[in-house]
Amino acid sequence: SEVDVPRELMSDSAPPVLAVLDRIVHASAIRVRRLFVVGVHLALWTGALWLALNLRFDGNVPPQYLAALPVAIAVLVSSRAVSFYGLGLFHGLWRYAGVSELERLVKRCVADPSARGSLGQTLADP
Repeated sequence: SEVDVPRELMSDSAPPVLAVLDRIVHASAIRVRRLFVVGVHLALWTGALWLALNLRFDGNVPPQYLAALPVAIAVLVSSRAVSFYGLGLFHGLWRYAGVSELERLVKRCVADPSARGSLGQTLADP
């Protein structure tokens, strides 16, 4: 539906002020949503590593692994975040996902073992 915009807010060469404000608000909402999604991913990845260590050692994680955990989290989370962002997995709506998103996920999963290999060395030799 059309919104009645007062004549003084409109100009011939620029869009109405309200339309510009609407675009700014919409862009800000998208940025906030994307930051929220990235933050949730970071928290889930961190929690998954912590849980994996606890499951691996039945809740009694050796001190040398706990000492190496901050470095491992930094390597894992940063490598995943960079690769997810680089492949565009934080962009778009997943309800409209198709073959192109599947290709990006496959590329990401193929690239992941190299990061995990270096992480394994970090944890193996604390």
